Amino acid sequence: MMQNQISIPMAVMFSMLVGCFLLGAIAGTTITYFLLGYPRDIAIHPIGSSQSTIPKSIFLRDQKAFVKEVVDGDTIEVDWNGQMITIRYLGIDAPENKGDSMPSYFAIEALARNKALVEKKWITLKWDQELEEQRHFSGNRLLAYVYVEDIFVNAELLKYGYAMIYRRQAKPLALVQSQQFEALEQEARTNQRGIWNQQAKEQWEQAAGLRSADHPDHYIADETYFHRPGCMMIKETAVKLFYRHREQTLRDGKQTCPVCKP
Repeated sequence: MMQNQISIPMAVMFSMLVGCFLLGAIAGTTITYFLLGYPRDIAIHPIGSSQSTIPKSIFLRDQKAFVKEVVDGDTIEVDWNGQMITIRYLGIDAPENKGDSMPSYFAIEALARNKALVEKKWITLKWDQELEEQRHFSGNRLLAYVYVEDIFVNAELLKYGYAMIYRRQAKPLALVQSQQFEALEQEARTNQRGIWNQQAKEQWEQAAGLRSADHPDHYIADETYFHRPGCMMIKETAVKLFYRHREQTLRDGKQTCPVCKP
């Protein structure tokens, strides 16, 4: 009888010790998760908006947003959960007109096409998982693939010559969609669509007073210098970046080639 009276409290004490151990393990795991594993927020400052904080966790899944404004052929401003966020279309580069530079051929058409595709519509933002997480950002903009229902907007703009593949950097982006983008751009080139219609471009440049020997239709740059298209120095470099306007090369810190003097 005495043995049973002693064994019962000991069993209770053992159960309490096990319970405390389990609670401590759970608490420790939870704290570790929040300190090390939980996605931290990233502060960015969207154009035309007050300071905002975007959680890293958005890159783990597709996001819905509503397009409030189309800025140009590859940039939009969206309402995402009550925040105004600027989205740049990942992997493509559309012509655009800026007040501090010469007008760009097909910029008006690219803007109009982008508006027709996305303005005042719900879109789906998708992320390229091949990129390091921090490279979903470009300045104060998010980089994304944009879909309207079953239309892949980035690809649509490439296919019909409203944009080209983004090449304004020494090392091209290694994107999941790179192969598809290359094929779509080549299709647009072959069929001389949009920005690739050289005859229409020359006529537009002549009408705008931009077509002359002093203003070639594009420039080619390496890591340091930018050149006229026929410059002999281009053959000596493996890095080739393409620019539409001289002002763009200067903004990117390129120096004028001492040979062709663009």
